[in-house]
Amino acid sequence: MFQRAFTFEPLEATVELLQSHLRGSESQRVAPIKTLPPVLCADGTTFSVQASDCHGCAPRCLAGPYLSAELCCHGPIDGLEGDEVLPGVFVYRYVPLPRIVAVINAHGGFSV
Repeated sequence: MFQRAFTFEPLEATVELLQSHLRGSESQRVAPIKTLPPVLCADGTTFSVQASDCHGCAPRCLAGPYLSAELCCHGPIDGLEGDEVLPGVFVYRYVPLPRIVAVINAHGGFSV
């Protein structure tokens, strides 16, 4: 039987990928409101992670690096307080990046 060994290295790589995602492309940053594509996790889960001067993040700027970001997903996330903006759609503002990384890793990490 094959068993997977877990280390802290994938977590560090996920933080780098998350910061890269939040920076966005040049075309996304010149728009009045920067909107990034959804995060796709290895298990197929998708959700929105946004950071700009118009989102609930810190710092509130277009370029980062960010300490927290805004997360939007279908269904509640244990341990976070958010707003149900539509039936079954929750927005979580100022979520610390390590907490977002934990959510991504709980779904197998970034899909590559």
